Amino acid sequence: PEEALRAARDSLQSLRELETEPGVTSSQDGIVARPFEHIVQEVQALLYCGKAQVALQRGVETARKFLEDALNLLEGLRGSVRQGERLPVAAEDLESEVTLVLVETEMGEPAKAAERAGDARMRFQRDGRKDLEAAALQLLARAHIAQKEPSAGREAAREAIRLRQELNDPKGEKETLQLLVSAELLGNTGSAMQIAKQAVERFKNEGDSRNEALALQTVAKTHIANQEFLRAARISKDAQRILGQLGDTDSEMEMLQTA
Repeated sequence: PEEALRAARDSLQSLRELETEPGVTSSQDGIVARPFEHIVQEVQALLYCGKAQVALQRGVETARKFLEDALNLLEGLRGSVRQGERLPVAAEDLESEVTLVLVETEMGEPAKAAERAGDARMRFQRDGRKDLEAAALQLLARAHIAQKEPSAGREAAREAIRLRQELNDPKGEKETLQLLVSAELLGNTGSAMQIAKQAVERFKNEGDSRNEALALQTVAKTHIANQEFLRAARISKDAQRILGQLGDTDSEMEMLQTA
C-alpha cells in the first residue's frame, strides 16, 4: 500500500503540473477547457490515492479528501455535457467506484455511510448495474450492522446475496453470507447459528478453507453470545488451525482473540 500510495501521488502531481504548462487554457471553473482524458486520468489518480490510503488503514480524512476531490471533478465534467446527456461510460464507472470507496471511508460514521450507500444503491438499480448495486448493498448491510440494526442489515444482506447469485458470483455471495450471519447475530442467535453452520458445511464441501474458517469463527461468536464458552473455544481452535495452514496470519490473530 505504501508503494501504491507513492505511485498514485506521483501520478497526481504530474497530471496537475500539466495544467500549468503553456497552451493549456482555463475556463472559469477550470474544467471545460481541459481535455476529457486529462480529467479522467486525474480522477483515476485521486481514486488510487484514496484506495491506497484506505488499504493502509490510516488517514481516513485524507482518503476522503482525495475521493471528494475526484467526485467534484466528475461533477464539473457533468456540468459540461448537454442537458439530458450522460457522462461517458469511463467517467460513470469511475464515479461509481469512487462513491463505493468513499462509503468505505465513512464506516466510522455508520449513519452517514448508510445514507450514501443507500443513495448509491438506488442509482445503480436505476442504471441496471446489478454488480454495483450488490456492492452498495453489502456496504449498506455493514453500516446497519455497525448501528446495531439487525432487521435492516439482514434485509440488505439478503438482497445482496440474491443479486450475487443472479450474477453467478460465488465469491461475492460468500462474503455477503458472512454479513448476513453478523446481522442475525445481533437479533437472533438461533438463526445465526443455523446459517453459520450451513455456511461451514457448504465451504467445507467446496474446499474453500478460508471461508470455512471465517464461518467457524462466526459459529464461535454465536456460542459466546449464548454463553457456551467451551464450545466457542473448541471451534475457534479449529478455525485457527485452518488459517494457520493457509498462512493467513491476520485472520489467525483475530481468531486467537476469539478463543
